[in-house]
Amino acid sequence: MKICKIVASMLFALTATASFADPAVDTTTVSMSASELKSVMIKNELQRREIAWKLAPIKNKEQLQISLQKNSPLDALSSEAKQRFIDGLVFTDKGLGGIYYGDLVAELTPTQIHKILSLFGAQHLISKFTEARVESDTDAKLLKSPSVNYGVLDDHKEYRCIARADCYESSNHICMSSCYH
Repeated sequence: MKICKIVASMLFALTATASFADPAVDTTTVSMSASELKSVMIKNELQRREIAWKLAPIKNKEQLQISLQKNSPLDALSSEAKQRFIDGLVFTDKGLGGIYYGDLVAELTPTQIHKILSLFGAQHLISKFTEARVESDTDAKLLKSPSVNYGVLDDHKEYRCIARADCYESSNHICMSSCYH
């Protein structure tokens, strides 16, 4: 069942890519090898993540400090949990390099977590938060959103980004691909 969802997701992305790339392309006759498909999927995912990062309101510690002076999705966390989350953020020039997620799954729903991740352009991580409390259909759908492992875009749960290209095993952390790419 999972493979069917992945293939369906890949075909949808391929169709969307072909449609956006050239509206004149008849997507019913598009044919490509598995490696070409993987290449297209990686390109699409990188583009999606780049757009999310560019649209994210928080890209560094300075913007985070400014954001903390306003109402924010981070306010859904208890003050202690909010501080641990903030202390666990690692920013790189290519995006958020890592996060501490322990309190997110302990205190929040997937919808609330998605709103927080979106502040940093990291909403693609949402399907990794399977331990979060599900309270709505939206929560369940967020956790079932496709997460395909492309090999070069891995975000490593239970690893902590210490500095650029420096990840170590650590529970309740995610070392993101932008930490080591």
